[in-house]
Amino acid sequence: RYRNGRVAAIAAGVAETVGGLLLILGFLTPLAAAAIIGVMLAAIATVHVRKGLWNTNGGMELPLVYAIVALALGFTGAGAFSVDRLLGLDLAGPAYGAVALVLGVFAGLYALAVRRPEPDQRRPDLDGRSKAEPTRTVNRVAA
Repeated sequence: RYRNGRVAAIAAGVAETVGGLLLILGFLTPLAAAAIIGVMLAAIATVHVRKGLWNTNGGMELPLVYAIVALALGFTGAGAFSVDRLLGLDLAGPAYGAVALVLGVFAGLYALAVRRPEPDQRRPDLDGRSKAEPTRTVNRVAA
C-alpha cells in the first residue's frame, strides 16, 4: 500500500500514458521505454506477482510482455516513421537499450522504495487475537 495512493496512482498513470504516447510517436524512445518498464515492474511487484504467471488469473504475463516490448524498442529504436528519425536522432543500439533498461529498473525500484504501508490500526490482545485500537476522544469544556 501507499500512504498517498492517489498520488502514486496519478504518477503511475502519467508515466504510463506519457511513455506510451512517446513510444507511439517514436520520440525519445529509450526514455519512453524506461517509463513503461518502470511502471510495469512496479505493477508486477505490487499486484501481479502473487497471482502467478498467467494473465487469466490476474498474473504478471501481460505487464511482463509490455515491459519486454518496451525494452526491445529501447534497443531497436523507433524506426523509419518516427519523430526521432524526423529530428535526425539515432537512438538505436545496445547503449540506448541499456540506458532504457537501467533507467526503467531504477524507476521501478524507486517506486517500490517509496512505498510505505499504512500503519496497522489493530493491536494484538493478550490472548494473541487482534483487537481494534481504541479511539481517544478529548472532552472540551466550553468557556
